[in-house]
Amino acid sequence: MRLQLIPSTVAGNGPAQLLSSYLIDNCICIDAGSIGFHSDLDLQLGVKHVFITHSHSDHVASLPAFLDAHLGVDRDSSGPVTIYATETTVSSLQQDLLNDRHWPDFLRICQESGKDLMRLEVIHPGVPIEVDGKRITAVPVDHIVETVAYIVEDDASACVIITDTGPTDEIWQCCHELQGLSTVV
Repeated sequence: MRLQLIPSTVAGNGPAQLLSSYLIDNCICIDAGSIGFHSDLDLQLGVKHVFITHSHSDHVASLPAFLDAHLGVDRDSSGPVTIYATETTVSSLQQDLLNDRHWPDFLRICQESGKDLMRLEVIHPGVPIEVDGKRITAVPVDHIVETVAYIVEDDASACVIITDTGPTDEIWQCCHELQGLSTVV
């Protein structure tokens, strides 16, 4: 499993990385803080699954630009882009970001056009989802808004991506029990 931080600075090597996106094997992204600002459009278009940890802007800032890039491409052959988040975060994305005020409501646009280009899928903490050979499980962590960390596993290894959190025990217990854990971010 290859895990890559998508930098949020133009040069990519600045000390402050204020937005977060983590790319896994070039097809799964955890958070959309910076992925939609990446200059490599082919890299963006290779991502088919985006898992959002929570609704704060540093974790979703580039989601509209990312979706806009995907809407301009014929996705029929590779399926839709799916955005995964908890029910609370999906609701926030729809009400506060993709609402035809700040950015277009891309889901509505896709539905009205009859094209299956993107989906929002509600996830539930503790319930694994299988995508592209990976098993991804959300685990609640402590933050001012509902937030999850993600455990990403394949047959050979596991990584855990914890973004914003205060003191929390559940994710560390999960890490302790994981077989093949190689990385905690």
